[in-house]
Amino acid sequence: MGQKAPRDEDGLNQILAYVKGDVESLDEQNDSVSIEVKDSNHPDIWSVEGIARALRTHLGIAKPKAPILSGKSGLKVTVDRRLGPIRPYIATSIVRNVKPSENALKSWISLQEKMDLTYGRKRKRGSIGFYQADLIKSPLRYTVGNPDEMAFVPLGSAEKMTLREIVEKHPKGIEYGGTISSFKDWPLLEDGDGKILSLPPIINSNDLGKIGPDTKNILVEVTGTNVDTVGNTLKIVVTALAERGGSVYSCAQTYAGKSAKPVVTPDLKSSFKDLSVSYANRLLGAAFKPAEMIRAFVRAGHPARQVNKDVCASRASAIASTLCIKSTWWRISRSRWTSTSWILNGRESGPLGDSHPRQTDTRPLQKS
Repeated sequence: MGQKAPRDEDGLNQILAYVKGDVESLDEQNDSVSIEVKDSNHPDIWSVEGIARALRTHLGIAKPKAPILSGKSGLKVTVDRRLGPIRPYIATSIVRNVKPSENALKSWISLQEKMDLTYGRKRKRGSIGFYQADLIKSPLRYTVGNPDEMAFVPLGSAEKMTLREIVEKHPKGIEYGGTISSFKDWPLLEDGDGKILSLPPIINSNDLGKIGPDTKNILVEVTGTNVDTVGNTLKIVVTALAERGGSVYSCAQTYAGKSAKPVVTPDLKSSFKDLSVSYANRLLGAAFKPAEMIRAFVRAGHPARQVNKDVCASRASAIASTLCIKSTWWRISRSRWTSTSWILNGRESGPLGDSHPRQTDTRPLQKS
């Protein structure tokens, strides 16, 4: 976060109220805290890194600063057209020079599981995979395989299994196999040497899909059935890794049978929105001045400035003012209206009610 946080529960709850968080337990001996975040409209704060980023700007510790692409990774991905009715979309990125401490790994595990469960709709719309980038050869092939012929050693196992055996016997296969089991062929991710990385969205391979404290360069992969969910999920994950000192590099996906132009991910460009001050006040039933709105947006991580101000005969009309707001790409809201209301009022109503694992979840990293 950039400064020391309070060590007492009341002090922590006071600053965590901004992200709708509550302290569930406080372990002073191990200097750790378990937090329940109740905001289900903003997946960008479902991680330790996301909470720290939001609090830095809210508390005025730092100005909003978006991570940028450090360059091209050189990794290419070809996408088989047969995936169209099964699981058509993939987005990838390599984050280099990461510092994955044990606490960082716990945070990423928790983020992965929350994103897969809720934003990814139990891995159907989107799911996440982590790999050791240094062991993978380009280009990757996102393709399909016969479930009774293709086989690999799944994460956490020592036994080679066919894809069908994984779905029928592996805990993750039993839990999520329904997303692909009705199809004749199943999704498969391979590298340039033909080594299997994973069976999306079920499980990674034990050879390439297991990361730990010694992993410095991480390939992040997201597959799914909804293109926006896949792209947004990748942005949120690489942002979390970048908060730990990592540098984000893009990858290129080429879809067979579609435009020859590769799809480069992640797209980290911010967008700009115009907001009428009078319109916002009318919807909120408030009387915020332009300067007050600007301060609120900046504290929420959105740089803003006044771009239009009509001058009446007697006074400057705040009612006619327009703000230009920079919509930072990591601030992904599932409700545009509640997002604006939350920023200006300091709170948000109407969460979708999804439940999320706690930040202190220590289960081993599994494939999305």
